[in-house]
Amino acid sequence: MNTDHAEDQKKLVRLFKEWKGSCEREMRGEEAILSASLADLIPLCWEETEKNIASAGGRDGWDARERAGTVSQGGAVKLTSLAGAVFSNKDKKKGQQDSLQVYLEETIGYMVRFLDTSNTHYQCHCDAAVELIIQLVFY
Repeated sequence: MNTDHAEDQKKLVRLFKEWKGSCEREMRGEEAILSASLADLIPLCWEETEKNIASAGGRDGWDARERAGTVSQGGAVKLTSLAGAVFSNKDKKKGQQDSLQVYLEETIGYMVRFLDTSNTHYQCHCDAAVELIIQLVFY
């Protein structure tokens, strides 16, 4: 790299050297894995799996972590849950349900209540997702 000898430029050069070294190690590791036999890789994978289980707190901790991953919300369900909490909150003092209905009446001429995603009715999240997609520009 061609730079002046300012400290920020020296740091930039150091960061690029570290990044280059990291990339080279990763490429060499990838080549080693691709050229190794399955019999050589299985013990390494098993050893790494055992280290991960131990760092999670043993078998019980590993099973709590798996459960946390399966019960965690994400993606569309998380989006519809958040939208439901804002636009159709059970607690009338929270959320923006009244503001939404007034604005919709002014905009489209009638009030619409956002779907209730706090209950466990079948397809409430699907219906909320449809509403969000159809009225994407609005929301």
